[in-house]
Amino acid sequence: MTGLGLAAIHAGRPDEALAPLERAVAGSPDPETTLLLARLYDQRDQADRAVLHLRRLLERDPSHANARQLLDKLERERRVEAGYRREESNHFVVKYRGPRAPESRRVLMQILEEAYESVGREFNFFPPEKLTVILYPEERFREVTGTHHWASGLFDGKIRLSVGRLQGRTQALERLLTHEYTHVVVHLLAKGRAPRWLQEGLAQHAEKVPDDPDLHLRGGMTLAGLEALLSDGDLAKARMGYKISLWVVRDLLQRGGMERMGELLTRLGRGEPASNAIPGVYGLPLAELEAQWRGVLGG
Repeated sequence: MTGLGLAAIHAGRPDEALAPLERAVAGSPDPETTLLLARLYDQRDQADRAVLHLRRLLERDPSHANARQLLDKLERERRVEAGYRREESNHFVVKYRGPRAPESRRVLMQILEEAYESVGREFNFFPPEKLTVILYPEERFREVTGTHHWASGLFDGKIRLSVGRLQGRTQALERLLTHEYTHVVVHLLAKGRAPRWLQEGLAQHAEKVPDDPDLHLRGGMTLAGLEALLSDGDLAKARMGYKISLWVVRDLLQRGGMERMGELLTRLGRGEPASNAIPGVYGLPLAELEAQWRGVLGG
């Protein structure tokens, strides 16, 4: 039953994984299968089911750190989102604390549906299940996401937005929603295994962030170093990481277009490490690619 559930997930049909995984944990409550089932329910915005499975897991194994972490996260979100309302479009479920202006929600849903079409065409991928989008007051957004103060959106299985950005239809809002929705598509195509530099580079590319003509590196350039830069607590270093990620992704797109990028995401989704998948797709050893990037960005 666990194998059947995993096969459904890897085939891009997570809704078909729920029943066999439920049978699996009922017959033999394996901790990792239970945790996987809880994550699936969380992504489907069925927090009650997720919490139920996590509590049962922690009753059997109180020291399970990942289960405790996820349960704490879900319970914190449930406290913040108590009393939220729901509104649905063709491909999205929007949760918000009312009353908010109906016109703002209409604009939000319209832009999301446009992103679903435009990003879907670029990646040749249209998720079959509805995605949850949650709108938070700014202070609650920081509480739930723990992001940098300059961030206005986050994707962690759901799109989370600060309502401070919802001031009618603006270019900034269009870019924000396109950016976060691209994270959804990349996450699903790579089965959650895309490195952060690839996620952020593709999301910025989709929202049409302009190239930085003054981008220049004084030090080395490796993808491992870039990944670390993106997670740096120093704001200037993190922003530099974003700029380099965009540059690297656009270089890869110039080498093979979206067709090869799609192949790279598929390979990552099958569990192939980036150090093998990138040379396999682009025909050069990773060290050679990194040397070329250093030559341009440092020259």
